[in-house]
Amino acid sequence: MVLNVCGISSKISDPDFLQTINSKDIFVATETKADTCDLPNLQIPGFVLHSKTRAKFKRKSGGIAIYIKNNLANHMKLIESKYDNSIFLQCDDSIVGFKFLLCAVYIPPESSRFSNIDMFDQLEDELLDFSSPFNRDKLPIFVCGDFNAWTGELNDHVDCTDDTFNHLSNEINDNLQSIASLDSLGIKLDRNSLHKKNNNYGYRLLQLCKNMNIFIANGRLDGDEIGNFTCKDSSVIDYCIMSPEILAKTKKFVICPFDPTLSDVHNPIHVCLTCTRSNDSNCHNLKGDDNNFDDNVMPNSKIIRPKLSDDHKKVFLEHFQIEQLNELTIEIDKICNDLNPDTAANNAYDIDIDIDSIVSSLNKILIDSATNAGFCKPANSNRNNCNHQKFKQPWFNNKCDTLRKKFRNAKK
Repeated sequence: MVLNVCGISSKISDPDFLQTINSKDIFVATETKADTCDLPNLQIPGFVLHSKTRAKFKRKSGGIAIYIKNNLANHMKLIESKYDNSIFLQCDDSIVGFKFLLCAVYIPPESSRFSNIDMFDQLEDELLDFSSPFNRDKLPIFVCGDFNAWTGELNDHVDCTDDTFNHLSNEINDNLQSIASLDSLGIKLDRNSLHKKNNNYGYRLLQLCKNMNIFIANGRLDGDEIGNFTCKDSSVIDYCIMSPEILAKTKKFVICPFDPTLSDVHNPIHVCLTCTRSNDSNCHNLKGDDNNFDDNVMPNSKIIRPKLSDDHKKVFLEHFQIEQLNELTIEIDKICNDLNPDTAANNAYDIDIDIDSIVSSLNKILIDSATNAGFCKPANSNRNNCNHQKFKQPWFNNKCDTLRKKFRNAKK
């Protein structure tokens, strides 16, 4: 999953946020707004964390973090980058069947004082260096993150006719061969996008794609055929960009619904790769577990979460769907009885499906009960309606706050 979290420190203790990370094999978080003092609090059991923080700042901003499950971390080697807006990892051939380069990126908006269009030149230089180590065969590339680039529906590939093929440079020949690879894989060449506008960063990102022979997955793959918005229901600035080899391994690509517990204004991007490590039961998302996707949930829909307090207990109990819960209890007893070797009949069924159904039914009972009691409100992606409250550790008092400010000022 790839997501601009709009600050990770205030979310890392949220159970819903942690549950989301724990359900993924790799979680890429951009704009973490963390500094080196925050890193100990960002560790999650069962994951290896690679992070970059902005070196100089008046207030915390920027930053990238990649959480990798322990069973995959040994197969992904960190490559040192000179810049603080990208993290590079070389993945070995035990994950998807061949080595490839994974890069997480955060490029600030054009209006930011930290931003510079030269960041795209720096990114392209390092992509070229790290994808062709020691001048060996070029590694396939998977670049993801928040680029703050508006690309509209412009081409991310060289637009040429076949009769010019023999007169073109080697770089363009490579691009045309990549285009031919898409065609052979049944992946459409043109992509769609609900966001039709372009900006300078968008033009530069498209040029990077042409130079590196990589293609934008948004609006091109199954699951995001229309090119859904990724920010504020109004723009596409978060991307996954891949070599044809990675596109061929992408089983599902989904722009998930906005969820205020995960980000202030951005939608998560969930990518499912076909994993060759089929003997590893923990490699479920990369291996292509379709149960992680709900095709009936649209990206522009709103996550609904009950808002309850102690004062609401009585009202909630009055509207609680006890009959549906009793029916569910009977179904659970039936499954337990079927699993008992002394009483089980010769039933052949998928226990995972039954458990998934029970969890979904219980979730529906709780949500419907809260809705009937008037305690459910759809989440709003409007920045002005988001809760920006900062949560601090209990031990972090005013003296700690003053010392931290002095530390930051000394770094300028």
